[in-house]
Amino acid sequence: MFRRRFSSFCVILYWVCAFRLGPPSVWAEPTLLWEPCPTGRSALLSEPHMEPSSPVRFSGLFLERLQRDLEVGDVLQIPLFDGRAGEWMISGLQHPGPGRSILRAALRGDRTADLQLAVRGFVGAGLFTFHDGERIFLEPGSGGLRLVRLNSDWSPACAAIRPPASSHMAQGEQPTPTLQGPEATNLVYVADVLVAYTSDARVGAGGAVGMAALIDLAEAQANDVLEASRTRLRIRVVHQTEIAYVESGNLNTDLTRLRDTNDGQLDVVHALRNTHQADLVCLFVERSDSNVAGIAYVMSPVQNSFRADAFSVVQRSPALAYHVFIHELGHNFGCHHDRAANASGGAFAYSHGHKFQAEFLDRHTVMALSPGRIVPQFSNPAITFKGVPTGIAAGQPNAADNALSIHNAAPTIAAFRMPAVTTTLPAAEIAFPTNGAAYYDGVSLTVTGAAVTGNGTPASVELRSSSLGSIGVRTNAPYSFSLNRLAVGQHDLRLKVTDGAGFTAHSPEVLITVSGTPPDIDPSASRFEPDGSFRVRVIGAAGQSFVLERSPDLAEWRPLTTNTLPGSAWDFSDAAMPAGVQRFYRITPR
Repeated sequence: MFRRRFSSFCVILYWVCAFRLGPPSVWAEPTLLWEPCPTGRSALLSEPHMEPSSPVRFSGLFLERLQRDLEVGDVLQIPLFDGRAGEWMISGLQHPGPGRSILRAALRGDRTADLQLAVRGFVGAGLFTFHDGERIFLEPGSGGLRLVRLNSDWSPACAAIRPPASSHMAQGEQPTPTLQGPEATNLVYVADVLVAYTSDARVGAGGAVGMAALIDLAEAQANDVLEASRTRLRIRVVHQTEIAYVESGNLNTDLTRLRDTNDGQLDVVHALRNTHQADLVCLFVERSDSNVAGIAYVMSPVQNSFRADAFSVVQRSPALAYHVFIHELGHNFGCHHDRAANASGGAFAYSHGHKFQAEFLDRHTVMALSPGRIVPQFSNPAITFKGVPTGIAAGQPNAADNALSIHNAAPTIAAFRMPAVTTTLPAAEIAFPTNGAAYYDGVSLTVTGAAVTGNGTPASVELRSSSLGSIGVRTNAPYSFSLNRLAVGQHDLRLKVTDGAGFTAHSPEVLITVSGTPPDIDPSASRFEPDGSFRVRVIGAAGQSFVLERSPDLAEWRPLTTNTLPGSAWDFSDAAMPAGVQRFYRITPR
């Protein structure tokens, strides 16, 4: 009688801890970002969206290194509230002009926490976001910089409205789009934006430099949202200016005056728009007499004549802390709120924001209204957040796909005032693992990918995940990243590539599943067949990859097949054996 022994074990992968993800540096110690400033102002308790804050000032070493040798992969020491401090690794850094910098960083030990920071000289504006929904805003003001913990229970209202009837053709049902999704091309359209601000807004921001830092952050934040949503549209602030205008305190009134060309109010804006050929115009004001923090005209249907209505007004303080700036531009793009707030009125039937639940919490995309915690992207059913789709496909009930809406409207938006400007985005792709792959609890993987740009070598390639945060950054090929001891659940992976001009793009998403147990051999279902062959049954979760090996002596192993489970079980037939021969089988998960 032949003996049959079955042996299975988990694949052993090397656990590589990469403590530095960027290029080497002579700076071994983290650089202090800022320090307390006892003479600065604190938050005004009358501001409903802000809680008491801490005055800060940038450290001299940070400002020196920012202009000299700070680079992707360097670490910042950032003290926050209650004596809490953390080390943040720089994942992106651009210098769009002299004395101007845009920086992104992720918190060590909690890679789902992000910082986006704009610096102008000694002044800056920034937003921290944490996985639990906490948000901290760095705001420039009359007393210097202040670090503000945002009130998570407060949410701004929006008063999106239809343009005056005389400025539009009658709305009709739009045809079904022929384009097959926002990621269909890496050619993007660029919409030029003129940003104006009142004297009161400038004073509120602590001066023209503080206002400029806020506008830099607004541009970066808007493009991050557009890119994360996989749209083929980006914005470019072509001019920013202070306007001598006495605010009404009512955003609807301010918007009407901004749009009108000959009412004696804000008329200079139209001359500036003509000079700079801006496709859209946004006005920052200081005051609003209600909970409304922004207002804009909604483009519906998509047509070039909407250029006469491509205006928005935002309240300075919450404009960036709560993504109000890109929300209002979204209305000019033809996007509308979630259906519960506005059942119709966008550019297309699917031009709606989306609300959903993830990890037992209410969430919403940038165009949807409260309640819920904001996910900084436009609705897109092809993108998941913590394993949950962030939209509903066009043609389905309650469709919500503002990313597709922007995709189809982008050529029109970018050509409101001049022939559309386009640029070629960089491109990236994850080579391993493959989409839909399944693994077991505690597995470690090496993610590999490729990236190209239209204007040279990528400046940086970052691996990101909504469940894992910023995993690492590479500034040189090969673009490989270690994922160690993955927890059970679904994990979305995507590469974010940045080119030398600061344009960014994401790779197609790869979704992997980690289950509680690895694939194994089922001895009870493995047996001899009538023809003398031996059937080996492999069990596990659909999508799990493995190598089935055989040995005559438990010393030398030979692979029989490499496969992926099509379901919960799969059978392999081994050829008939000569009499007196024993064989051993084992599974090595991949």
